[in-house]
Amino acid sequence: MSPIVPTLGSTGPDQPCSYNDDSYIPFAPDGNAPLISGSVEKVRGNLGRFMGMKAVRKTIIITNTTASTKRLLAQKAKILYFARHQHVIHLIRTYFQEMDDTEMKFAVIMERANRDLHHHLRPGTSEVFTRTSDEQLLTAKRRRTTSTLLISVDV
Repeated sequence: MSPIVPTLGSTGPDQPCSYNDDSYIPFAPDGNAPLISGSVEKVRGNLGRFMGMKAVRKTIIITNTTASTKRLLAQKAKILYFARHQHVIHLIRTYFQEMDDTEMKFAVIMERANRDLHHHLRPGTSEVFTRTSDEQLLTAKRRRTTSTLLISVDV
């Protein structure tokens, strides 16, 4: 049995691999308490070109293990991979991990964002704090009203 089985063509960052054995997954939990939330954890690269890389892994368990489900997840991963912008966290790798005949894990590895956005929030709220003039606010309101009208007319 091969440890890494390419899925859907090449195994670039936007194309998920399949792993049959945990020891071949190039990322492992990082630290004593790597869990950030229920399905997201801090990881560190431990094999090949990923060695030492700090990242996060979001894992979902899939009970519908059909080829169309794999294709759909691969398509979503590809879209995420090509979403390149300075404000978008970059996708590093995706993979499937076979658990048994009825379940598998799908994992998304992304760069770790070690940034604190607290200083961008209004004190006491979760609203983003920006300095804009009254004229800019009016222009934004006009644009929203115009686009709402356009949507209403098109429907």
